[in-house]
Amino acid sequence: MILGVLDLVISALLCALLVMPNLLGISLYTVMTGSMEPAIPVGSLVFVEPADPADLAGGDVVTYRGRLSEQDVSTSVITHRVVANDPQSKELETKGDANNGMDILPVPYGEVIGKVVFSVPLLGTVGTSLSTWMGKMSLIALIIGGLLLSLVGDQLVRVSKRRASNALEKTAF
Repeated sequence: MILGVLDLVISALLCALLVMPNLLGISLYTVMTGSMEPAIPVGSLVFVEPADPADLAGGDVVTYRGRLSEQDVSTSVITHRVVANDPQSKELETKGDANNGMDILPVPYGEVIGKVVFSVPLLGTVGTSLSTWMGKMSLIALIIGGLLLSLVGDQLVRVSKRRASNALEKTAF
């Protein structure tokens, strides 16, 4: 019974943790590389709130859409630390904590998604897994399993109480 309830509580908390931030305007992203280690390990879930790029300062961790090189035509979502903010050119200079040098390309203000409010290690891996078909089916199975464990536990408690009550009645006579 306790395992069933614990299973349901954990499932509900996980769902709330992944859904509630969106309702508050916070975006969630999974860190896929080690460029921000050790501060933000691979597989972490970063919580990003919108921010005015002009207000960002050195040391802030930001998430933005950027190209990894001048030859790239596609953009990636990147989370790096601000090294400098140039309001004149409306660009940020960024660097991954684990990288040796600064990022090759500056980040135009228009590409900034927001400022990282906090991160939770490993939760990004869980969230990414749950976004797949197999992950969703696993979560549903986990919830159903929790409900079944809870129901079976309740029935076992009732049977146990009934037996104890019957045993007391027999010894009372």
